[in-house]
Amino acid sequence: MNKLDFREKIRRTKGKSVWNRIAVIGIAVILLFSTVYYLISRDTLSMETVREAYSRVEPVATVGEMTDGTELKQTFSVKADYLTGIILRFANYENETEGTVYLELMNSAGETLANATADASKLENNADYFFDFQKQIDVSEDRQLQLSVKAAGGRHQSSVTMWTGVEQPGCQLLVNGTRFPNTLYMEPEGIRKSNYTLWHWVFTLALILLLGGFCLYQAQKEKKGERTAFGEIAHVFDKYRFLLAQLVSGDFKNKYRRSYLGIVWSLLNPLLMMIVMSVVFSVVFRFSSIPNFQVYLILGQVMFSFYSESTQISVMTIVGSGQLIKKVYLPKYIFPLSKVVFSFINTSISFVAVFLVMLYYRVPLTLNILYLPMIMASFFLFCLGIGFILSALMVYVRDTLHLYGIVVTVLGYMTPIFYSIDVFPQLLQTILKINPLYHYITAVRTILLYGQPVSILESVICIGVGILSLGVGVLYFNRKQSKFILYI
Repeated sequence: MNKLDFREKIRRTKGKSVWNRIAVIGIAVILLFSTVYYLISRDTLSMETVREAYSRVEPVATVGEMTDGTELKQTFSVKADYLTGIILRFANYENETEGTVYLELMNSAGETLANATADASKLENNADYFFDFQKQIDVSEDRQLQLSVKAAGGRHQSSVTMWTGVEQPGCQLLVNGTRFPNTLYMEPEGIRKSNYTLWHWVFTLALILLLGGFCLYQAQKEKKGERTAFGEIAHVFDKYRFLLAQLVSGDFKNKYRRSYLGIVWSLLNPLLMMIVMSVVFSVVFRFSSIPNFQVYLILGQVMFSFYSESTQISVMTIVGSGQLIKKVYLPKYIFPLSKVVFSFINTSISFVAVFLVMLYYRVPLTLNILYLPMIMASFFLFCLGIGFILSALMVYVRDTLHLYGIVVTVLGYMTPIFYSIDVFPQLLQTILKINPLYHYITAVRTILLYGQPVSILESVICIGVGILSLGVGVLYFNRKQSKFILYI
């Protein structure tokens, strides 16, 4: 379509610009999700969970056997306004232990704030134990606290001990009144008042203004008879919906041609892979300490499989459609777009398997599932952007297909599909969090596995990365597409 034809099309549509519809629908969706998010999560928005680690990264020593009468006193400070419990790490030297461990939390004046107990025989070797206070302990007025841990009933070679780490500033540990040069390996857990409610509505307003401004800019461009890369994408959806549907339908027919089970494989694949990987990693490598490991695993699998499938099949879309592109005018964006849409629909079907596994392991669904479309939509944009980049790059660099296969393999190990990043040192955790897939998978697990709302920060990261990926992908593809025909 030349510039005169495009201007004529704009004149015929008059006020019915596709950008008007995008703006109205987009703003309505943003307001709907924002309001639902607020109604479900207003308590979470006003309070944030705080877990403060003291020497939890590198345990360096134990305090020795805590026989009958042993008492530890640990002073420390917290940032939380209310404490709900404390995690401590115990060891038992592989002995059968006996007795009781008593925990007492006091303020700086020595007043008791909370008590908790644990049966020493149930404390596992080199494992964390959560002392639950059963209620929220207000520490907002006095954050300088003292933890007393007493052992009763333990004897030599039948008592537990506690792990410590390097000494932390402002912390002092006494073992039976004697200074011990380390800090208990512990993690106070609580909640802190926050102003996330304000940031929630600021973020909502920013999204609306960004979308409105973007649509207005695109509409003004079209009135002048000019098209941007994003304008082409919008009109691909608007004008070539039938062709897009046919391409996606063809992909399904080709994938399941001569298959007896057909689309049922979209359910069986994640289920069978989950069973195999669950046996391998929970029995052989013993990663079963992750709660609801099977659900944790299948959620990671399904999300990573969508990224892997959608981007890998996008690589060959332009090169593989070379003969068609040479003979018929078609918007080239439609080829990688159809592959990502196909993979997205396939993944949506796979979520039926996820819900079946959740039902089997009695993981309840909560209202927080309403956040899932937002996360999946931003994940779709992220994968689509990567698909545009790879499909354009493949036209000029034919090694892209082989190199990207290696990249996907590396990403598979760098993404917490079957492990938790909490087992790694803090520096490595920070490096792994650079991977965008970590944030999308974590967000979906937060919603479905833990039944919690996605935090404002995690939402901003997921949406922001999705928009950034799409923007870069569209611009790169648009810049390169004019010379595709010379290389395919």
